[in-house]
Amino acid sequence: MKSKFCISLLIVIVAAIFVSPIIFQSSYGPHGGLIKPAGNYQIEMKNPFGNLYAYLLDKKSRTIPNKGISCKARYYFPDSTTTEIDLKPLGEDGFVTETTIRFYSCKITFNLFGKSVSAKFENETPIAQKK
Repeated sequence: MKSKFCISLLIVIVAAIFVSPIIFQSSYGPHGGLIKPAGNYQIEMKNPFGNLYAYLLDKKSRTIPNKGISCKARYYFPDSTTTEIDLKPLGEDGFVTETTIRFYSCKITFNLFGKSVSAKFENETPIAQKK
């Protein structure tokens, strides 16, 4: 009886070792923002107060140059309204917009030579602060 328990415990420990890298894998990109899958790409979004940054990444989290690419952000608000803003190129690989909009979530969409890829992100900065 005791040996069955030890074997079962050993199996659980080994399974946890193999599964934990998948569960605890970092979801942060090379610029420190959150990343989400988007078709054959990944999208990284960083939202410090006052700005929103977006980057298009390949499957290995390498940044794709922004030449010939456009980017938009659709903001979703708690009252079910939305608004869309074009992001401006930043450097060679990013996009940025100044924003003080207090949104609930946003959908970042990249247009790559006629093909659209997008991902939806929750706001990193809470709309209301708890006291």
